[in-house]
Amino acid sequence: MAGNVVMVKHASNVPQAAAAFERLLLEAGAPEGAYTNLYATKDQISTLIDDPRVRGVALTGSEAAGAIVASRAGGNLKKSTMELGGTDALIALADAELDKTVQWALWGRMNNGGQCCVASKRIIVVDEIADKFLERFQVALADLKAGDPFDKATTLPPMSSQAAADQLNAQIKAAVEAGATAIPLGEPVPTSGAFVQPTILTDITPDNPAYYQEFFGRWHCSSEWTARTKPSGWPTTPTTGSADRCSRRTSRTASRSPSASTPAWCSSTTRPGPGQTCRSAGSKCRATGTSSPASVFRSS
Repeated sequence: MAGNVVMVKHASNVPQAAAAFERLLLEAGAPEGAYTNLYATKDQISTLIDDPRVRGVALTGSEAAGAIVASRAGGNLKKSTMELGGTDALIALADAELDKTVQWALWGRMNNGGQCCVASKRIIVVDEIADKFLERFQVALADLKAGDPFDKATTLPPMSSQAAADQLNAQIKAAVEAGATAIPLGEPVPTSGAFVQPTILTDITPDNPAYYQEFFGRWHCSSEWTARTKPSGWPTTPTTGSADRCSRRTSRTASRSPSASTPAWCSSTTRPGPGQTCRSAGSKCRATGTSSPASVFRSS
């Protein structure tokens, strides 16, 4: 990396944040030009990728944007890395401490207002504790307080833009039209500002678009699921909740969530391969997937 410089094109709706990043680096002593913001339009991206001085391309964004950028980089024989949408899973096993697991699930789903690439968009819960988990999880979601994101009392901030809120509401509507049931939770959110009501979707079947889509916001969905073979549209980066397994497994824990002497969940060091199932000593599992309503699936 020595000697390389970085040029960044942030999302068009956060120019102030982009400027702040550059200013902080300069104030920290980085040389001029080591980090440069490019306030480029989408139409100018291809020109940037084609420039022979650009040696590599990285993108954090949607699958559609990733396909365009990776294709352009490939056409120029340039290295590229894509961090695209997904539906990461949080897995709660039978020996998980329930109250702590619910708080981890709430944080994992609602951190940054549910607008997080690695949020726990599906929650897989073993059958023994599934009903109690769902009951407590709904209470926790309903207790969120909408308001000014600069107010420390606010636990339900608005979406990043009205367009983002409209997109999420459109996905929820499409899921309901395809047969899902929507359960709104908590007090009605403000009508001004880009707020989305915390929602649980149930009765989601494999032919429902919500079964595969990433929901970038505060909703969750519930459905019956047989997990012997993971649907091809689901990227899997599991987080496992188990008081015993988290203490014995080499893992990393998030430092910003509810603290505990024994973590309520840990990040798995391995990913299940094709045909593998979510299992805890042979028990049946119910999977709860979240996006920012709340996703729940049952596996066998």
